Amino acid sequence: MALLVFFIVILLFFAWLALLASEWKRIHTRPSSPLLLKALAIWPLLIVDATIRAASVEKWFAVAGMFKFVAVLLFIYVLRYWCEKMQPHWPLSRMFSGLVLTVTLASQLPLLLVSINHQGWISNTPVAQVAEYWQVYLCYVIQCIACLIVGLRLFDVSKRYHDCLSWQAVDIKRYFRKPVTFAAMAIILVTLVGFLLVLATALGLFALNLWPALVDLVLAASALIMLAVIIFVDAPLASPIRYKVLTSASVKPTHRDHAVVKTAQDVMVKSKAYKIIGYTLEEFSERCKCDSTDLVIALRRTHKQDFRAFIFKYRMEYARNIVMRSDASIAAVAKRLGFHSEKFLSGPFLSYLERRN
Repeated sequence: MALLVFFIVILLFFAWLALLASEWKRIHTRPSSPLLLKALAIWPLLIVDATIRAASVEKWFAVAGMFKFVAVLLFIYVLRYWCEKMQPHWPLSRMFSGLVLTVTLASQLPLLLVSINHQGWISNTPVAQVAEYWQVYLCYVIQCIACLIVGLRLFDVSKRYHDCLSWQAVDIKRYFRKPVTFAAMAIILVTLVGFLLVLATALGLFALNLWPALVDLVLAASALIMLAVIIFVDAPLASPIRYKVLTSASVKPTHRDHAVVKTAQDVMVKSKAYKIIGYTLEEFSERCKCDSTDLVIALRRTHKQDFRAFIFKYRMEYARNIVMRSDASIAAVAKRLGFHSEKFLSGPFLSYLERRN
């Protein structure tokens, strides 16, 4: 078992070195690199306990249990990063991150205040001994719960981003950032498994040798995956929408809503912005000289549609005119409008023609 732990530690360490080297090359081209490098710099602290436990290096027993908060700290950093990138008008609450981190740090204190190798918790593996090792179990349970809470929050942020993508862009496929959602799901699954493992060991349901090292390693791997997602996944489309205003707005249209939509329609026809591939709500709002959130609310209230549907109507009319007045094929029209295939355009396009007829 100790050899397996060592093997996993070595694999994670070399993966960390690869990520560090990759990010170091981008430090002058990415504004987030200095903060990301700091996060990568403290990541090795996550594998200290597993290394000490597997090697039984007694002179390092004093530092065991000191870095349980690091996993939570890195997950909070990742959550903060994606909040700023996906929803800059709804940043991560400092109270939320501070509370989660404070509780995690507080759970470490009982373990740090006892003797260095309290009843052999480092050199041996505690199983079904909650009364003797309650400090150990408390620390690991709180750590897993804190990471689970952060993972759920990250999943919620990513899901909201993708659910609301049609509110802020037309060609939404180019703005999908699904790896963030998958990574959040991985954090949720891993931390849930870790929590159940600690609970099952505490209750004596089974005896797994070196279970604390395995919990540490899976959390270290999850943190490394999240940092890799930041490095290799392109930044998402920053939402200009103020979600709190949007969710609290009433559904009844006002005279101002009609005026905003009328201005948007005039600008759309005059500028022919529907021809621009990758066009976004923020770009169009600047051209209309109106607030992005006000435009979204106005479209939803007056026409029960989002920004993508609003632009899509003009694109369909444009496609109809091309097909009716020239020999252009649907495939050629689809390519001109930025659709990925003729099949993607033909279904909605034919439905649109039927409604027009």
